[in-house]
Amino acid sequence: TAAEPITVEVFNPPEAYVGELDLREGGPVVCSDLEGLRRVLGREIRGILGMGFLKKYVVRIDFDSGKVQFRPWDGRPHSEWGRPVHLDDGGEENKNLHYVRGSLPGAGDIRFFVDSGLSGAGDLDAEVFERTKDKKAVAEGLAETAAGTRRFRKTRISSLALGGFDHRGLVMAEGNDNRIGLGLLSRYVVTLDFLAMKMYLQKGQAFDKPDEVDMSGLHLWRLKGQTAVHSVDKDSPAEAAGIKAEDLVLKVGERSATEVDIW
Repeated sequence: TAAEPITVEVFNPPEAYVGELDLREGGPVVCSDLEGLRRVLGREIRGILGMGFLKKYVVRIDFDSGKVQFRPWDGRPHSEWGRPVHLDDGGEENKNLHYVRGSLPGAGDIRFFVDSGLSGAGDLDAEVFERTKDKKAVAEGLAETAAGTRRFRKTRISSLALGGFDHRGLVMAEGNDNRIGLGLLSRYVVTLDFLAMKMYLQKGQAFDKPDEVDMSGLHLWRLKGQTAVHSVDKDSPAEAAGIKAEDLVLKVGERSATEVDIW
């Protein structure tokens, strides 16, 4: 995981479907406690689609329309899907992992793991983080992983070149690997052709959106239908306002806190 390795139980898959697609064709399933994710996201997430299932299809994620398509592989390149970016695999031990090449000032050519389960723009390993961080713009954050909650440093990088596109001012976190996540992918309509080892990128509506950072020091989650404070960072605006862990958030403006998406 993005936090640390964990041990999980593996089972034969139950009868389950995504639309009309049979998940049992993807091989064994992993059993993991997702309660932490449900609390942090405030959504009833009960499963995660893995590469055993996804790699059989061309997966097109249209963040603008909020739709995911699973298409049979036809072996043809599709220029209408956007600009093609080559995917590398993880070698014999990690054939289901996929990487792309990107460029960072101060670090040069970097191989990034494509992680569609990572909510931020991306992670940088400790060495790359130190070489590329903005010393005037380093903050801390919390993230929930399958291994539990992790605390990490984050910084705003000057630029990231990927697949012929250039992004400026992205907020990247310190992690145990170099990864790109949903904060970057959601700027595109993304098509993943795993069998052809191609990722197609087409600019989406959010391509140029500023990468904003929550500097409040306030971390929330949902407990039994209520929006509660998980923790408060030291010397943060939230601490200065007197907010404490386990406090309940009742309203955001004139809206009930239960109506507001905390994702």
